[in-house]
Amino acid sequence: MGYSSVDEIQKQLQKEVFAHTQSSKKAAGRALGTIVEIVTYYLLKSWNLDGNISIEKRIPEFGDSDITHNVEFSLHPIFSQKEIEIELDGKTITPLRILNSLSDKTVKENLDLIKKSNYLLKKGVVRNACTLGIGKDYHLVASI
Repeated sequence: MGYSSVDEIQKQLQKEVFAHTQSSKKAAGRALGTIVEIVTYYLLKSWNLDGNISIEKRIPEFGDSDITHNVEFSLHPIFSQKEIEIELDGKTITPLRILNSLSDKTVKENLDLIKKSNYLLKKGVVRNACTLGIGKDYHLVASI
């Protein structure tokens, strides 16, 4: 069965899937948004742009840094890239663990970062990527 618009899909989801929720229209809209984000992410990944993706980024709205909007991901140039291996030992893979795995001490010492508390692997849940930290002019992102 085809739909002539996204609004029609949302209304159908609202009636058939999310009718039991307090705000069925909002739940249906969020579900559609999640689907769009997942499809977009894997499309960008298929174009080999996954290294350029910064996730969970706050961007200024209307050029005003006091007003920000959180976006799931955005595309940026890669200034530097490093590949590391971390043993899967059942422990959470955190930004600190990843940063400590960097063998280049010069890189580690010169990172002026506001560190984040995201993770790549925790209790069997694997994320595609996470922001390790944010510098003045860059984001440090880890991808699996």
